[in-house]
Amino acid sequence: MCASRGYSLPFWGTLLVCLLLSAVATQSLGYRVSRVERIEAESQLADRANAFNQAVWLRLYKLETLAMTLQLHNGKPIHFFEAARLLVRDGTVCGMLLTPDGRVSEVWPPEQRERYMGLDLLKDPTLQRLIAAGKDISLSGPFPVAPGRSVLYGYKLVYLSDDGKRNRFWGILVFCINFEDILHEAGLDEPKFQGKTLQLVRDDGSAALGGYPADRRPALPLARFGQDEGEKRAAISATDGVLEYAFDTAGVWWMLRVQPIGLWWQNHAVWLFGLGCLLGSLLVALLVRQVCILHRTRQVLELLLNHDQLTGALNRHGLFRALDKRLRALAGRSFLAYMDLNKFKLVNDTYGHEAGDKVLCAFVAAVTRHVDERHLFARMGGDEFVLIFPPDLSRQQVEETLSAVRQACAVPLEIRPGRQVRTEFACGLAFWPEGEDSFHAVLRQADSAMYRDKNR
Repeated sequence: MCASRGYSLPFWGTLLVCLLLSAVATQSLGYRVSRVERIEAESQLADRANAFNQAVWLRLYKLETLAMTLQLHNGKPIHFFEAARLLVRDGTVCGMLLTPDGRVSEVWPPEQRERYMGLDLLKDPTLQRLIAAGKDISLSGPFPVAPGRSVLYGYKLVYLSDDGKRNRFWGILVFCINFEDILHEAGLDEPKFQGKTLQLVRDDGSAALGGYPADRRPALPLARFGQDEGEKRAAISATDGVLEYAFDTAGVWWMLRVQPIGLWWQNHAVWLFGLGCLLGSLLVALLVRQVCILHRTRQVLELLLNHDQLTGALNRHGLFRALDKRLRALAGRSFLAYMDLNKFKLVNDTYGHEAGDKVLCAFVAAVTRHVDERHLFARMGGDEFVLIFPPDLSRQQVEETLSAVRQACAVPLEIRPGRQVRTEFACGLAFWPEGEDSFHAVLRQADSAMYRDKNR
């Protein structure tokens, strides 16, 4: 459990860093995807608006031919019915009224004559304002006329030339256009745009998609267009996830709305990328944790391989491995001390191996208090130890260190209640001579010196 807690810090730390980087990358990708999506949506909306304009103006241009016919014949409705029949047949209009001086005189289709014949349209205040403003063409609607069908009403003011002088008002050509045909030609006959809600709104706030079946009508609340007459212009704006495109058709302002747009967290590709980053972060954190476990395992194995398990000092293998790395620095300039504990076997036989282990550990602790990482201190086996001094120490400094160790060992050690012993050791000192490459030769010299010291 302790080891598991030790590895939790690199795991959670790596996971946190990876998650933060993933969040930044996901958000950056999301903003980029949303930006690209919005640019594509703006282009598509502009194309739809242009197609809508073209569909409307194509019909209005055809109606111009009928107005020109009236002008050529001085307002007489010659060939009116033939022209009306052709315009209805090719889908330009679905009905027309001819109103000289504002009063209906001709109706197409003929079955509607009884309903419209003789009506005075100039009583309509809207038409009065239209004539006063001299506006040539005006559209209104769409208005639902049947389930799944709505129409646009249009008014074309007809003027006649008065003996080469200024034009005089003759009357009004009233027409109605099938709005669903225009929507179909403009690609607006579906309330969805790239999987998002699409809505077409007139400047008076009326829903221009009224021809849709009720169950497919967009649910986006309608708001008034909100621009003054002098400020209306083709424009694109995107706020709160709604992309709006305003455009003008024959003096009537429309707005295309798409919702939602530019919201990166609603993009499935971004969430898939984020999920991939999350899994990748978890995988990286697990790999880091595994690397830490392997590194720690290697350290433990090296510790077991190179150090004495009882005292923590270097063992024989660890000493020779350390010498391989430091041989060039030590050879010719170092002192080597070979130490053996006195009467250690007697302590083991008298008080047991547990007491002997305490003596060994106390001796190692006494030595390590007076040496540093530049020294090499190893247990060769049993109660025999080797201490190799740094190459910059003189013989006097070496002897002072050994003397300090002897004084530390002279302090009585309690090996059991009421039983104390003092640790004593024999020491043989040898100098690693210049040009001597064999460590074993120096070790033998120190070993011989140690036995001489023990036999005194």
